Amino acid sequence: MQFVWVLLLTVCNGSDCISQKVGFYQDERQCKVFQKEHEALPQDGDWSSVTYHCRPKNSKST
Repeated sequence: MQFVWVLLLTVCNGSDCISQKVGFYQDERQCKVFQKEHEALPQDGDWSSVTYHCRPKNSKST
């Protein structure tokens, strides 16, 4: 079974968080490469946290 992987950006300001999809990839390795590239970019905005996560498309967090 082939999964499509999605790179998600989540930014939080205190207890309020917003997530958005950054990109879609054919395998986890490719997603992780782009995750590292995005994590190396300077932070834009005054967020309390900025995180990137690779997940299979349509998966749910636990």
